[in-house]
Amino acid sequence: MCALAAFAASPAFASSINYGDFNDYGGGGVVDYQDVTESSSTDAIPLYGVPEVDVNTLDFDPLAFGSNASNGVLEITDGQLNFMFETLPGTGIRSLTVREGGDYTIVGGTPPTTSVNAGIFAEVLVTEVDGIALTPANQFTVIGSNSAVFTTPGLSIPWQLGLLLEFGPALSANNFGPMSAVTAGEFVLNNTLVATSQAGSLSFIAKKDFNITPSGPLDPDNVIPEPTAAVLAALAFAGLAARRR
Repeated sequence: MCALAAFAASPAFASSINYGDFNDYGGGGVVDYQDVTESSSTDAIPLYGVPEVDVNTLDFDPLAFGSNASNGVLEITDGQLNFMFETLPGTGIRSLTVREGGDYTIVGGTPPTTSVNAGIFAEVLVTEVDGIALTPANQFTVIGSNSAVFTTPGLSIPWQLGLLLEFGPALSANNFGPMSAVTAGEFVLNNTLVATSQAGSLSFIAKKDFNITPSGPLDPDNVIPEPTAAVLAALAFAGLAARRR
């Protein structure tokens, strides 16, 4: 009760940071991440920091995303990510994999009173399938979550957690074929670290790597040219054919 009271009395944080848009078209990527924004209701930000894109993977290297507790205190750190995504024409996404990891320390105490916890909750609002925008009435949501509790005593013990969001079942339930893929959507993620303790104990958990990787038909060789480019190419071909005649 004391720990929960201390958490309830902690200051509220409601700010956000918009990092902008990210893609790796030059490196063979076909996914554009738009308005990547982080916020937190528990801690000062940044927690995730500025991301990078490696081909299609959105990658973060957090420097200050952690939670620590000692002598009966409980601490929770919650970070939220929001962004929109869109794939180039002719490509699409059938699943998203969220991976995170870092290290934790537990000294003294007994589980589960002294432990560290990590949790992922992700939600995608699908707004476009196979390059066709869905009306608001036909948009649908894909949700997933995963969590883990770590209780082994020690110093700087590595940990990992992952979540797979598969779009196939939701696409099928909404009458799309087995070859369909999501081509645009809105992504929301809540990422939580919790450290608990008891008298004479200490617990600490830090996130040091976090990334989101799409999979599906993402071959840049299948990208369909923009209409203007396609028309120019056709005109050029027609002109060449005319000269040959």
